[in-house]
Amino acid sequence: DRAEVFTFGTRLTRITSALRIRDREQALARAAALVDDWDGGTRMGPTLLAFLSVPRFSAFARGACVVVLSDALERGDHTDLETAMLRLSARAFRLSLATPLAGDARFRPAT
Repeated sequence: DRAEVFTFGTRLTRITSALRIRDREQALARAAALVDDWDGGTRMGPTLLAFLSVPRFSAFARGACVVVLSDALERGDHTDLETAMLRLSARAFRLSLATPLAGDARFRPAT
């Protein structure tokens, strides 16, 4: 029973170790310090493909419940995103995409 946490905007950043700090504020500050691509947009497809190309990272997804939290506003190639999500869902036991935009009645996911 182990959790792994990554962020991705335009690149992949593993923040698992930062979140092991018991103090919530310190953990979030440490995680934020590790991430270089805040506000750089989202390139989910290429970044998830990068995750899947690293065997030790890809192994984390095998048989796991994978939750992707994103605004889902993809800047990259949608073909890459589709390929990455298909590969990730094939490895994972369950794959869920959660987006805060889903609460807006005008939001329509399209890929």
